[in-house]
Amino acid sequence: MNFIRSYEEMWRNFLNFRTRTSRGDYWRAVAVNFVVYLVLAYAAANSSATTIFYTIYIIAAIVPSIAMGVRRLHDRDNTALWMLLALIPIVGGIALLVMMLRSGSPGENRYGPAPISGPGMIGR
Repeated sequence: MNFIRSYEEMWRNFLNFRTRTSRGDYWRAVAVNFVVYLVLAYAAANSSATTIFYTIYIIAAIVPSIAMGVRRLHDRDNTALWMLLALIPIVGGIALLVMMLRSGSPGENRYGPAPISGPGMIGR
């Protein structure tokens, strides 16, 4: 999957908190999401008319981003409760980052089969 397809999958599966997302898909979607955020932040800083679009995007992206993070944790065979680490200042965010960077569990786990990886994937 390429960057745009990973990003589209994030939005398509915005209410999917049950399956798995590969490491590559997760980080590609995060990268595109970050670029969109930066572009909108720059536009909002230079024009008060675009501030509303920036605000709407930030609010709209919350649930899809959390859902994708949960699915990434599921790929590692961890429960969604590990997302609560983000609430612990500094240490929690670093711990969650490390979990998201590690490869997924091989084969099927309690959250389903391993995500399909294709050519050009960053790995599981």
